Amino acid sequence: MTRHLYHVIAAMLLAALLALAGCAQAGKSEKLREAGPPEDTVFQVSTINALLQGLYDGEVTCGELKKHGDLGVGTFDGLDGEMVVVDGIILQVKADGKVLPAPDGEKTPFAAVTFFSSDRTQQVKELADYSHLQRLLDGLIANRNMFYAIRIDGTSLM
Repeated sequence: MTRHLYHVIAAMLLAALLALAGCAQAGKSEKLREAGPPEDTVFQVSTINALLQGLYDGEVTCGELKKHGDLGVGTFDGLDGEMVVVDGIILQVKADGKVLPAPDGEKTPFAAVTFFSSDRTQQVKELADYSHLQRLLDGLIANRNMFYAIRIDGTSLM
């Protein structure tokens, strides 16, 4: 076999191996996409710095956001209220205090959501005030450089 023919065959084998490896990766990628997001991930729309720079036009709909998490916070187009996401329901808290369900077509310029699953629970019998809550939460957070999703259920006596 001539040296030139040997190089041609080697190049063809290498190209075939690379093509097969690419197909295997495509299949793996598709399986990951079907499986959904890994546990303990945060899906974020834009950045807080973009919002602070005045980028108030939404890019992602509430319907799309629900595919990425069931607990979180954010805002709406033109900063039209605060977004609260609980149990997959997106609520819009208006400036006047009214709370409305957000339609799936409503857009957000900034949001952060996760699929919530509790790693631990803490029952509190009595909570004196907001600073008491802050101290309690500070005691539960092990690493201030990590993201935490904290869900608080309760009733108000007001």
